[in-house]
Parts: sequence; C-alpha cells; structure tokens
Amino acid sequence: MVEVSCAAPIASLGNKATSEPDAKLKIDGALDAKVFPNPAPQQFTVVISTIGKQNIQLIVRDNLGRTIEEKKNHVANGPITLGRNYRGGVYYLEVIQGNNKIVCKVIKL
Repeated sequence: MVEVSCAAPIASLGNKATSEPDAKLKIDGALDAKVFPNPAPQQFTVVISTIGKQNIQLIVRDNLGRTIEEKKNHVANGPITLGRNYRGGVYYLEVIQGNNKIVCKVIKL
C-alpha cells in the first residue's frame, strides 16, 4: 500500500489564516485529491481524480482517531461534500483506492 500525507499549505493574509484553494496531492499519477476550502467555516469539498478503476473510500477521523464519517463505493472525478455537521476542530480525511491512500489534515472553523 502506498500511503502519502497531505496538508494544505496555510498562509496568512492580514489577520486571517487561509489556505490555497487548490491544495492537492498526487500519488504517481494514480490518485489525485483536492480539498477546499481548508480551513472551512461550513463544509469541505473533496474532488478526487484517478486513473484507477476501483471505487473510492473516504474516512474522516478526529484527533483521537475516532471515525466521524465514512463513505464507501464512491466514483472518482466528481465533488464530494463533507463536514457540514462537524464541530470546529482538526480532522484527518483518508482517501483510499485499492493500494493507494492519501491522508489530508483538514480544519473546521
């Protein structure tokens, strides 16, 4: 299994912290995940593209490793919305396809 961690680069604009809207990560061209906005005041949009044929699994965990949300059998190449009902805090989004796994740190304001 190939596992890669991604963290959206956070920059400061005046007194407001923000991240790049297109923070993304690729694994050998096989799996690509974009998460925006990050940090998010309401919800996150995840866009996954891949050359693989397998479905995507998404798992969101909190800082203690508890599973907050899990979505299975998603088809890539379309937007997925997460986090609308999450409390403010740090979460880890796992994007899994076959032997590839991306872990993204996301922040809900």
